[in-house]
Amino acid sequence: MKPFRKNLAIAIDGGGIRGVIVTRALSMLEEKLERPLHELSRLYAGTSTGAIISASLASGMTAKRIHELYEELGGGVFRQTWRTFLFPISRHRYSAGPLERALVQQFGDMRLKDLWKDLALRDIVITAFDLLTNETCFIKPWKLQYQEWTLVKAVLASSSVPTYFPAVEGRYIDGGVGSYANPCYLAAYELSFCLGWDPEETTLLSLGTGRSPNAMRPGEPNRMAAWDWIQWLRSRAATTSRFSISSSRDRAWMAEDGNAAGLLDEKR
Repeated sequence: MKPFRKNLAIAIDGGGIRGVIVTRALSMLEEKLERPLHELSRLYAGTSTGAIISASLASGMTAKRIHELYEELGGGVFRQTWRTFLFPISRHRYSAGPLERALVQQFGDMRLKDLWKDLALRDIVITAFDLLTNETCFIKPWKLQYQEWTLVKAVLASSSVPTYFPAVEGRYIDGGVGSYANPCYLAAYELSFCLGWDPEETTLLSLGTGRSPNAMRPGEPNRMAAWDWIQWLRSRAATTSRFSISSSRDRAWMAEDGNAAGLLDEKR
């Protein structure tokens, strides 16, 4: 394996419980390196399950421990209850309680600003979508409006997939709903325009969670009910959004982030 360059960034896609694929891969990488990744990387980016893993790494957890948590909590977080069986009569399939309790147990009351208060300056980019303002939220530890957010709130917001979990605070949902379901792109932007890293001195690891086979058999579409089509369109939109052109408003937000490079230089 080629050695990493001076700067290391890690980007992790969404994918629900399939995040266990990523945690296992990262565990194997740590075994190869004989060092925890949080000692090597200073930038993480993720959405949905990728936000959970990214925040865990940024908080100082080893990939092995994160993998163990996924194996322990998968059944509890996605436990079938009356909500599951009565959906779509129920508003969402699962309660956010088990996931929130698990996150509180791991992160406690750690806030975003806690990642940005020492000399290491650990950066993280978590995306969520604000239904009230119709904007993508780029949640980062050095942005003033998010510094008091707890890691639990940021991760829950990014993981609240519509129809699966309720919106956080009645407004924030999964970051993959917006135009930025591609954490690799976000990490590349962050390291180039916000952190001022030289791409030639940077290694960017991008990890996906695979994808479920979605091919249909001949005649199957004619047997689909209305809600089956809604579900198919929703999953299709989530896939194509990875390559969507961002809205002008979101581009303005990212341009504003880029202007923070001077501030970051001052803090180094």
